[in-house]
Amino acid sequence: MELTDLARLPGAADKNFEALTRAIVSRRYGRLGTLRERRNQPGVEFYLHVEHPGVLGDPGRVWGWSCKWFILGKDNELTSAQRSQIEDSVAKAIKYVAGLTDFVLCLPQRPAKTVSYVVRRTLSRYGAGNVELDRAGWLVGDRQAADSGAADAAAGRGNAEHA
Repeated sequence: MELTDLARLPGAADKNFEALTRAIVSRRYGRLGTLRERRNQPGVEFYLHVEHPGVLGDPGRVWGWSCKWFILGKDNELTSAQRSQIEDSVAKAIKYVAGLTDFVLCLPQRPAKTVSYVVRRTLSRYGAGNVELDRAGWLVGDRQAADSGAADAAAGRGNAEHA
């Protein structure tokens, strides 16, 4: 499935993308802890407090997923406005999600490698070391990621890009 096809469904594509991502994460990892979301949650659409050891690590880890409905341009590069939105999400997630240890950026298309630099730079700028924010991954909408398991990418494994 090409995630960009969500634009053809009824409703807003970004909301459909968020709902699909949450459903994948809930189904795949919900048994490992408590999945939470708040209306207008700053930085991430939802987050999971790991309560049982498993593929997301040991109890105490806190994973946050940020969904961005960005249709990428030439060479799968982000615009400066999109980079700013990612930086803003990372900063807010660090500030508002207590104990955040893992940040996953979810995009409907595989970004250029420079995107991981944007995330790493932002993590560093906002003192990510202080909150032990040590991973970033991508849920991407290309066939290669879908064939290897988009949920694995959502967990920062498989074909995911790591920052």
